[in-house]
Amino acid sequence: MMYSQEAVGCQQQVVDAVCTWDPSLKDEIEAVLEWMDPNDDHNNHQMRPPSLRIKNSIRLLRLGEQAPGTTVGLLRQCAVSQMRQHFFRHWERLEQYTDMVKLERYYEFPLRYVAVFTEDEVAAELVGLRKYLLNGNPGFRANMEARIRALILQDDDFETAARLYKWIVQGLGHPMVKFVIEVLTQKIALFCRNRMDGNVDQRYLIMEVFNSFIARCWAQFIQLLQFPTADDPELNNLIYRCFEKKFIELKTQELFHQIIPKFPMSKPALLEMKSVIKGDTAELDRLVAQIYNDFHKELLVPSVTTVEILLYYVKTIKCLMVVDPTGRSMNRFTSKLKPKIKERSDLIISVLCAILELDSDEIHEVISKNTLTENPQLLSQLSKELKNSTALTFHSMSTSKGKAAIYSVAFERQDQLVKQFLEWTPEPGPFTADDAKALNSDDDGAETLELPKDVLEVVFQVFDSPEVLINEFIQLVTNHMLQMDGYVLNAKWSQLLKTVMKKYFKNNKQVLKSMCEESNLVNVFVMWSDLEKSATFQTWSTKLQLVPPNVYPKIISYLYWKIGRRSPYGDYAVAPGLAAIFDQMEKAFETRSPGRKLRFQKDQGSVDLQLVFEDGRHWSSRVSLPKYTVIDLFQRQACPLSVTDIAAHTNMSPRLVEDIIQFWCHEHVLHLNKNDLYEILENHNSAIASRQSQASVPAFHPVSSAYAT
Repeated sequence: MMYSQEAVGCQQQVVDAVCTWDPSLKDEIEAVLEWMDPNDDHNNHQMRPPSLRIKNSIRLLRLGEQAPGTTVGLLRQCAVSQMRQHFFRHWERLEQYTDMVKLERYYEFPLRYVAVFTEDEVAAELVGLRKYLLNGNPGFRANMEARIRALILQDDDFETAARLYKWIVQGLGHPMVKFVIEVLTQKIALFCRNRMDGNVDQRYLIMEVFNSFIARCWAQFIQLLQFPTADDPELNNLIYRCFEKKFIELKTQELFHQIIPKFPMSKPALLEMKSVIKGDTAELDRLVAQIYNDFHKELLVPSVTTVEILLYYVKTIKCLMVVDPTGRSMNRFTSKLKPKIKERSDLIISVLCAILELDSDEIHEVISKNTLTENPQLLSQLSKELKNSTALTFHSMSTSKGKAAIYSVAFERQDQLVKQFLEWTPEPGPFTADDAKALNSDDDGAETLELPKDVLEVVFQVFDSPEVLINEFIQLVTNHMLQMDGYVLNAKWSQLLKTVMKKYFKNNKQVLKSMCEESNLVNVFVMWSDLEKSATFQTWSTKLQLVPPNVYPKIISYLYWKIGRRSPYGDYAVAPGLAAIFDQMEKAFETRSPGRKLRFQKDQGSVDLQLVFEDGRHWSSRVSLPKYTVIDLFQRQACPLSVTDIAAHTNMSPRLVEDIIQFWCHEHVLHLNKNDLYEILENHNSAIASRQSQASVPAFHPVSSAYAT
């Protein structure tokens, strides 16, 4: 309202001054003022050159040449008042840079023809309006800053951004250093993300990205910051540290999903992380926390197998040892994760199968129920990672002495991985019981742990004692001995068993370390002796034709073999053909060993079975005695059978019969007909059953326990 009244008053003063000078020019001055007034939308210039009448009026008024000084001064004041009146009517509605630029051009246009201002004077007035707008309209300023930020970050249009920035700086009267630095850090972050994200195998990545940034963007930012030179070493070092910080941030986020799975290909990224962190404990702790949180969220869930967890665990240890050779970060990570991993019921089996490099068939042989064969590639990877478990080199300030050798074992061409498994014995760290208690409640105590010799020993530290592994290993050996062909262990198992025995002997004298070790040792000797005696019995009975030559009995000393006393199948009725062989074996054994009898383990033996079907299919595999008994029943019966019928004939529980039936159906040997009865699937394509299938038994592997009468 104030500027409106002032503008009206100024216009009247100009008219009066001109009339005083020359009353005949009143119409001309009124027309010129009306043409110049930005508030008169209908009669002003509307950004078009003046008409002939206006040009003639300007000429008659001699505004550019000989007009009186008072008239010119009043006209200048009037033009400014008109400009400000219009600006303050619209400034709150201005949102974008183009809106204000249009106004500035709107105000400048008539002054090109009515030369009462110099260019500098016009620019100074417009800058004043610009400053008021930037300080008084936060929405307009925010939009300007957002536009500059988008031009730099998204479009790489530094030229346009520099023009807008200069426009703002002219209005404010000072550079926006804080804003430029903020945009600079955002540009560095975006630049790093575009060039570093997912790049884990390139050496000197920080330097390469930094040099690329300097070449492409640094000169433009120097111009915005109005620094005299771009070669300031202190400033360059500061910017380089920004790249290092962003590199650590990105690679910490990528550790779990990118760097750890791709190790050792990702070792260049780890080495560069090491060179940047330089042992900074706070940064290392954040890194360990990130890995642990991802580990806990992604892997420590029921849907993830233990083998996959162990594979990540081993690779994580190797990665941490690259970043922090002191072992502090590794100890913090393992101490946090150890209680969680120990909860896995198949942990020991998974470690042993990986160490022994068992294939799928060997795993099925020694473990009845397992998930290790669901993804054999993962188990193979874990075996390779453990086999490549090179020695850990620590650079620590700790003065703790290295471990002394516990056993002196003479290995005979034994794989280094298995040697280490058999030699390992955990030792107490250099702290008291109170210290150990504090360790469980304070993560910093992890730094005082005895440092392991290599990655495999870190895995062993998950277990409380070597006996846990030895006991499970003996169980695997037991299962393998029961299921293997013949009586001679293959080279791998034989060498492992010999090494285990040497572990507890020195100069052919027993050096029993505990009752647990003594029990294991005796069991190993007895089992090995039983195999030798069984081989002798088989050779003798076959030579005398007391037992068929395709029968390979294993006569065991029951108390020393860790197998269940009660069979889950109960005292079921075996197939008549097998029962006859049992009788022959029992008579032959009593002949050779008077006063001793055999008890057959009906759940331990196996049969090598070959089936030929009517449609020409062949099926062969080794099956357990209960499975053979069920399929033999179908061979002997002339009609389809139900689960109840099979249970009645074999004296098995219906639940176990259903499990066996499902196995044979899965193998496409049996199928369920339209009467809900099971029968042999002679024609796989048409599922038409007949009674023409033939079965043969190439080999029979019974297991019997001997006892004195």
